[in-house]
Amino acid sequence: MKKSVIILLLVMIVLLVGCNSEKVVPNEVSSTNKVEEEIKEKIQVDLTIVEEYDQMKGLKFYGSTNLPSDMKLVLDISNKNGFTSQSTVIVQNGMFSSEWFEEKPGDYEVLVTSPTPNEQSQVVKETIGEEGELLFGEHVSSDSNENNIKALIPVSYHEKEEQPYKYDPSTAENTQDSTARSVDEDAVYQYIMLEFDVITNYGENYVPEVHDPIVLEKASKHFGMTVSEVDKIFMDKAMQLP
Repeated sequence: MKKSVIILLLVMIVLLVGCNSEKVVPNEVSSTNKVEEEIKEKIQVDLTIVEEYDQMKGLKFYGSTNLPSDMKLVLDISNKNGFTSQSTVIVQNGMFSSEWFEEKPGDYEVLVTSPTPNEQSQVVKETIGEEGELLFGEHVSSDSNENNIKALIPVSYHEKEEQPYKYDPSTAENTQDSTARSVDEDAVYQYIMLEFDVITNYGENYVPEVHDPIVLEKASKHFGMTVSEVDKIFMDKAMQLP
């Protein structure tokens, strides 16, 4: 009887110890709950600048880039005749432009720089990095553990043949003579192709999401049409090519 009681007590002790013991497992749960640091894509900076000349307004510099919207840039513009000017610009949808200058078109140099990352907006820093560490390429300079934009870009004016026609949608669509409409569309198409050649260095630097809006906007202003109208004409003519 006494032996049975002892055995029963031992069994109860074993059960109690088993229930109260904590199971030791690796801290896998805490590690899997950690939020992994977001891996941000680096940006190989692309910069293109062209001149636009208007006999009434003067000279203006347009730029295209893959830098983020709201990023501040500084343009130091000069030529061999002693002209110098500085223009602060803001990138918007891959584009930026200077103000108009009372200058003639020709050969210019544009030094493009950026303020330190600390002077950029938080939205911009989220894209380029707190110290610009996500920027790289020939247009990027490293100084004091920061990456900033520094690019000296030569710009030359490409004389374009003036187009003698202005597009009139109502006339072109209603006329029985399709020749006028055909000539107008040819002029629009040729203008756009020439602008693409100039702004992309004959396709070498072509970035559709950057350059398409620039060229279509310029064609729209040149012909007095909407962007959608010039875009449709360009696409229609391109589809007709052999």
